[in-house]
Amino acid sequence: MGCGASSQHEHGDGNKVTLVTPLDFGEVDDAVPVSTTKSFIDYEIGFNSTATTQFCNSPPSSPTSRAASDEFRVLRVSNLSGQVTLYVAGGKHKKPVQYEASRACPRAAEQPNISDRCPFCPGQEDKTPPSVLRFDADGMLLADGAEGGDWAVRVFPNIFPMLVCPPALYGSAHEQRLNSIPHSVVARGVHANHKVARDVDNPSFMQVDAIGASEVVVESPRHNALLALQKPENIELMLQAIIERGKALSAHTWAKQILYFKQYGPLSGGSLVHPHTQIVSLPVLPPPLLSRLEYSLYALGEHGHCATCQALVDPFVKKFCGLSRTSSRISLQRIRSREVDADIPTAGEADEVDEGSRLVHITQHFVVSVPYASSSQYCMAVAPRRHSADFLDSTAEELADLAEILALLSQAIYVGLDDPSYNIFIRTRPCRDTVKVRGRDVSSKEINSAFHWTLEFRPRFPADFGGFEIASGVRVVTGLPEDHAEELRGFVKDRLNEGAEPIVVKQVSKQSARARRPSTYSAGPVPPPHKLNLMLPAFQKASKQEQTSKNYVFDRQTSKMSAQSSASGSVLRAGSKQAWTKDELC
Repeated sequence: MGCGASSQHEHGDGNKVTLVTPLDFGEVDDAVPVSTTKSFIDYEIGFNSTATTQFCNSPPSSPTSRAASDEFRVLRVSNLSGQVTLYVAGGKHKKPVQYEASRACPRAAEQPNISDRCPFCPGQEDKTPPSVLRFDADGMLLADGAEGGDWAVRVFPNIFPMLVCPPALYGSAHEQRLNSIPHSVVARGVHANHKVARDVDNPSFMQVDAIGASEVVVESPRHNALLALQKPENIELMLQAIIERGKALSAHTWAKQILYFKQYGPLSGGSLVHPHTQIVSLPVLPPPLLSRLEYSLYALGEHGHCATCQALVDPFVKKFCGLSRTSSRISLQRIRSREVDADIPTAGEADEVDEGSRLVHITQHFVVSVPYASSSQYCMAVAPRRHSADFLDSTAEELADLAEILALLSQAIYVGLDDPSYNIFIRTRPCRDTVKVRGRDVSSKEINSAFHWTLEFRPRFPADFGGFEIASGVRVVTGLPEDHAEELRGFVKDRLNEGAEPIVVKQVSKQSARARRPSTYSAGPVPPPHKLNLMLPAFQKASKQEQTSKNYVFDRQTSKMSAQSSASGSVLRAGSKQAWTKDELC
């Protein structure tokens, strides 16, 4: 006996609920033919045909209103990667949570403008390798290795890289600088891989040297100039720097894939507050990208269209911008007043987004939406309306538009989600002309036709992975993508109504090395409450006066943070405890 057929009963309040009654699965196949569900269920990906036949035979064709007390458990499969995600809602009775969740790091606007102990701040250039690319304060691209003077963006090799740097890649100046600063020896191309034996029990297991370049793009000389605090013009310079270095690294024969990613906040995996993005070359294709490439090739071969265009572009463009993907009509407000040849709708038209839509924002060059099978809460995909497989082929107009989008989305979640940690990464085509997919050589022409680059903006929250996810590989997300999209649209609309101006920076004194903690992000374990419903931290609900009059105490013995009231806001130290004001944390 397994799960059974469903029947409807009524609560005392008249609301119908679905209950499961005993039914042997052996009876189901005869009751409802599997063929009736083939239009929307692909059994080849591993679903149990009897279960999906019995319980998914009549999916609602249009969104229906849901009460706050409704519970649901639905599985969705990404048609871009095959990733399976379980979406849940808890209903009236909440799961008990005994872990404590509190913010351990101040918001971006509360960080200092400059930090003496940050190697990325102006005046600390000698603590990093020489720049391989720089934009000066006027936005002019400087020659390789040019040092001295004010700068807006600078790029240099990572001195603590994830991979072994190819020897002599950056020249003698790089080697000389490493002699004077702490660094990982793999930054010089030195390693002891020869001492790591292959598996003695099964020599057929594969192991290769992890060779690749790792570079850091410092986005601004300001220590606290996170995306939500920056102007789009500054973000555009950062994107131009990424394009330049991406092209340079892609030309090397040892590079097969270039990664572009940003880590912000203690939950993102980052270690430094100062705004920066990383570029890493890989000698292999990452499995998630290979999976997306395979799905893209399948969609093109079977259906004659790009899977990303079909999932993340066309449905929204056709509905809000007419039938043409290249149409200049925009059905949501523009971020800024840059003059474009576009039909700008009225405010009323901009608000006409159907309930249940996953659209967040749309511009002349990009569509921002929450993917149908998004693997995390409030995750946003930014897809170019023009079909393009390679991020490096982006036009100047597209980069300018993308910079505005990044500024807007960062501001939206800064205010709407209380400045959460987040990751941004770009999924782009491999940098080799030919790659192998399931043993078949795929040409550059095929890749360009099938693949579509995207940027993913993923907020991060505590307990990102629970036991179920680790055991099954299925992500669990609270709430539906369309619900997250509705909230995000509201956050974006609020910022647009404010003119999408950067978040105002709180005046914070210069951060000194002696008065601060030895890490720019708050260290220590983050408690793992399972799938929090984004409950706001206690101190966020407190008044501003209460917030500024509290000290946050880190007990090194218990590894816990706690708030203590203090009329003077002074720093307290007693025994094994050290206390800092909210401004001084991180």
